[in-house]
Parts: sequence; structure tokens; C-alpha cells
Amino acid sequence: MMKVDCALDKLSSHNTSLFPVDNSAGRNLLQQCKTSAEIGIADVKRFNFLLEKADQEKCMRAEDSSAEFATVVEGLSIAPRSALLWVRKIFLMKALKRWDDIAFECEKNSCDVAKLEEVGIFSLDLSEINPYPHSSPLHYLESNFFDVASAEDKFLCTQATGEAVTRMPVDVRPLYLRALRLEERYDHVFAAIKVLENSKINYQKYVTEERDRVRRTMSAKAEGDNLFRSGKYDSAAIRYNVCLKIDSEKPGRLATSGGRLHAILHCNRAACLMATKRFREAAKECSAALRIHANYRKAMLRRGRCYVKMHRFKEAIADFNACIEAAVKGKETFDHSIKTKEQIEVVKKELEEAKRAKRDHETAERAKADRERREQEKQRWYDENVNSEDWYNNNFSGRNNSSRGGKYGGKKNGSSRNRGGYEYNQQSDRSYSNREHPNNHQYRRSSSKASCEDDEEEVCHYSILSVTVQSDSTTIKKAYHRMALKYHPDKNKDPEAATMFRKVQTAYEILSDSKSRREYDMERNFARSFY
Repeated sequence: MMKVDCALDKLSSHNTSLFPVDNSAGRNLLQQCKTSAEIGIADVKRFNFLLEKADQEKCMRAEDSSAEFATVVEGLSIAPRSALLWVRKIFLMKALKRWDDIAFECEKNSCDVAKLEEVGIFSLDLSEINPYPHSSPLHYLESNFFDVASAEDKFLCTQATGEAVTRMPVDVRPLYLRALRLEERYDHVFAAIKVLENSKINYQKYVTEERDRVRRTMSAKAEGDNLFRSGKYDSAAIRYNVCLKIDSEKPGRLATSGGRLHAILHCNRAACLMATKRFREAAKECSAALRIHANYRKAMLRRGRCYVKMHRFKEAIADFNACIEAAVKGKETFDHSIKTKEQIEVVKKELEEAKRAKRDHETAERAKADRERREQEKQRWYDENVNSEDWYNNNFSGRNNSSRGGKYGGKKNGSSRNRGGYEYNQQSDRSYSNREHPNNHQYRRSSSKASCEDDEEEVCHYSILSVTVQSDSTTIKKAYHRMALKYHPDKNKDPEAATMFRKVQTAYEILSDSKSRREYDMERNFARSFY
């Protein structure tokens, strides 16, 4: 830039001294050169800054390479043919598990190299700088293959793949072969491996290793598919897991390499787990598949079904909606399992069922919460009153009998206590009262004077002895002697007399003891207060 400024100064002096006529064309040309030089210098400075920034981000990053990747992409916008940055971009894509993008970038780069070969750039004196002097001849690889709008959706043919792999930097060839395998392009990867194996110059040890991985991957996945079709779901899940571990980054851990292959394997494992009712684990497998391919419709559908089984209806509805949206809008995805109108209608029906189940579940939850609230109120009332002397006197003394029942009202089918046969009597009295006496007289509850003053369906201890709640201990004792004499097994030969005699004894044991009678009365009143 300093030389340009100097040239402008000299031109100005020369024109002033020798040529009075205005030389505007020359000035404009020099000004354009100066502007271009300034822009170029700014680009170089920006490029160097981005390189330094990428190095810093590489040192700082832990697992996420997104920031460094964005910086490298920006650097390539300044220097598109920088081999250093392009290779770095491919390795960052590996860290980000973008295997479909790796395959696309490698094949597109090979097509760009083919363009240079077609125009003879690397001929004659420039043949020494040809980066791929041992590449195979061009027969199937079309240089303009990706120069169309839908290029990202296209793959090279099998034969073209073999020609493309020899026009890639040596460092990225293992990643390209791995990308073809993880994207399940098995014919393409075998074609590329064959070309590399036939070339003594291009062949390296990784080629044989990758061939072995491809064969083991295809075998394990096929075995898993056959086991699943046979209904052996646990064994199928194990084989899918073996297939995942073939590409594991760390031995002993489940692989997380990504790619179409791993997305399908996770989704297949989810199907196995769903078949064995292990919906929580199946949902995790579907989530793993969706982390690899966000628009994997089958994984969305299966995870939604798992969420329904787990009563996580909100998440299920979201997955069903996402699946329908992806199918209707035709979002880019390798999964075409849900694309017809009939298939979409099936998902819509499942969506409506999930919404209905969500409403029913919410109604049940509200009812449950209401029951818990009533139980808490009941417990609080019990804690406040069950040990209160005043409460007992107010509810069971003859002076204030009219105040019984409390503020809650209602009945309960039985008490939680089981003192002295009380719970047994509640369960058996109803059946006993309906049996016929040998003399065709029913055993009846006593008249209103002798019965409990409430309308409980169960026969209570007071009814057994034919006394009232206000009866004193003397009255209860006389009633016991009378009933015991009547139902004593030695004097009454009726088969039911022995059962009734045991009830009379139980009733007397509780009502004759002041403490037991007090607790029993409180429980009876407490039970009626809430039901």
C-alpha cells in the first residue's frame, strides 16, 4: 500500500510538471488498485485473526466444537481454497458427529478438483504441484455433479465414489470411509476401499480395518433384525448394542459416534424395549436417536408412545405434533416411514387419544388431591380432639348428647382400630343379623330405646348388649348377664349361638372398662364425623 501511495505521488508530480492535461484514467486505475490492496490487506489481517481465534477456541473447548467450527467456516469464506482450514473443518465435523456433511464436503471437494483437471491446470509445468498425482482416471465422476439447487440431497454413484476418494487429502480419507459406513452407504464404501486396496501408493492399514468394521456392522445389524422378527427382543437389543460398540470412541462404553446407522440402531433398541414393556429405557433410546437426527419421525412416534405409557402426556403430545409437522411439511430426513396420508392419520388419532388420556389423568389427579386434602383435614381434627377430655364429655355425657356428630357429618364404613374384636364385630354383625333363628324369629336389633342412637349400618357393641350410649356400668353388667345366659353354648344349641356369645363377651370387655369404652366411643363419633 505504501508503494501505491508513492506511485500516486510521483504520478501527480509528473503530471503537474510535464502534462498539463488531466490524466484521470490513470488516477482511477491506481485508486482502484489501492482500494483492492486495502481490502486484501484487511482480509489477510482478518484471516490471521480467525486462525488465532480458532487455535484459542481449540485449547479452551471441552466437548463442544461449535465455536471453533463457526470461526473456521468464517475463515473459509475469506480463503475458500485454504487446504489447511478445509481439513480442519472436516475434523471439526467429526467432533460434531456430522457424518452426512463430511461425506458431502469430501465428494464436493473431489468434484472441484476434477474441474481443475478438466481444464488442464495441473498439466505441463504445473504438474509438479498436482496434490493428487496418483488419482484414478475420470470416467464416472462428474465435475458439475453438485452444481444444482438440490445438490445436498444427492449422492455420487458407486463407481464415482471410487474415483472421488483418490482426489481427497490423505488425512481425511479415513473419515470419508467412516462417514460412508455410518450413513449406511455400504456399496459406496466397498467401492472406495477396493480402489484404495488396488493402489499400492494410496493403500494404508486403515483401509483393511475399515473393511472389517463394515462387515461386522452389517452382520450384527442383520442378526438383530432377524432376532426381532422372531420375537426374541432381548437378544435383538443385545445385537444392536454390539453393533453400536463397533464404532465406540472409548472401549467399554456405548458408542456415541452418531450418523444414520447409530440413529437407526437406537430406534431399533427402543422397539425391543417397548416390546418388553420397558418404556422408560425405550424413551431414552429414542432421545438418543433424535439427538443424532432431530427429524427422525419414527423415533418421535415411538418416544411419544412411551411417554403415553409413562403418563407423561404433555411430552407425548409434543412428540406426536412434531412427527405430524415433519411429515406434512416434508422436512429433510432420511426417515420416510411416515409420509402417506393414511400413516399421518394414524398418528393424528394417537394424538387425540393422548389428549383425552391427559384430560382423564388430570381429572384423576385432582380427585386424588381432593381426597388427600380431606384426609389431612380429618387427621388434623383427630389430632385436635381425640385426646380432649372436654370433647368426650360433650359428646358422650347425658348432659350434652344432642351435640354429637361434629361439624363434618357423614359415616365411615369402619374404624381403623381393632381393639378387643371391635373390627371383627363390624365385619360380621351384618351377616349375623340377617340369619333366621330356629324358631323362625329373626335376631333383631333392639328397639329405639335399646339401640345406638345413630343410624349406622354396622351393629355396634351397644346394640349387641341392647343398651344405650348413656347406660351406666351397672346397666351394662346386667345386660351382659342376660345376653350371656341367653346365648351360652351350653344352654342354646343353635349353631350361631356360639358366635353371638363371643360378640357379647367382646362387647362387655370393651364397655365395662371405662378407658376402653371411652376410646371406643371417640372412634365411633370420629368415624361418623367424616363420612
